[in-house]
Amino acid sequence: MRERFFTPRLRVKSLDELNVWLIDKCVAYAKAHRHPEQSDQMIWQMFEAERSNLVPYAGPFDGFHSVPASVSKTCTVRFDK
Repeated sequence: MRERFFTPRLRVKSLDELNVWLIDKCVAYAKAHRHPEQSDQMIWQMFEAERSNLVPYAGPFDGFHSVPASVSKTCTVRFDK
């Protein structure tokens, strides 16, 4: 990914500008390259065929939870007694 989309290094003014640029590049790549397993189809065609089975975006995911913990001299992390 880094070499495919980020070489040379990009200069963008905002995260939104970067996201729009990335979407355009990803869609262009998917439309121009064949699917690795279904070589008679393009990646974009396979995506469109499977789109109805994808889980819709429901907003930000709070998957991070921070808990204070102590660490011993042997690097053992102790939490919840």
